[in-house]
Amino acid sequence: MNYLKIQVRTYHNKVIEHFSRRENVGFLDKPNHVGIVGVPASADILRSQIQVDLGTGKLTDITTLSNNETSVINNTMYLSKTLRGLSVNDQMPETNKDDAPFPPAKLHCSVTEDSIQSAINSYFATRHG
Repeated sequence: MNYLKIQVRTYHNKVIEHFSRRENVGFLDKPNHVGIVGVPASADILRSQIQVDLGTGKLTDITTLSNNETSVINNTMYLSKTLRGLSVNDQMPETNKDDAPFPPAKLHCSVTEDSIQSAINSYFATRHG
């Protein structure tokens, strides 16, 4: 049996769709802040970049870069669409919890929100010293 077919079957169709489109993955030209999170269980490193409108405190753009982990790419797309336009003071939705559409073995990989929160924390550290 084909290994790739076995892997694909473990993910929700929406996750596969997001993985194949890969929106909001990569680098911003001029990010305000960067957050980096390591995942010891899989030796992955996740880097999120945010752009914040300094006048309003609203998130205007978000990108994430990882080693193409399916769950990370899915969360990046979901969170970047959900958070864009919100204030950095708004509470971030939690996606790395029990309701995430990932196989249980991959929940540790869905740490996009941790990486984005790290970038937001960097924003607050530089704004409020």
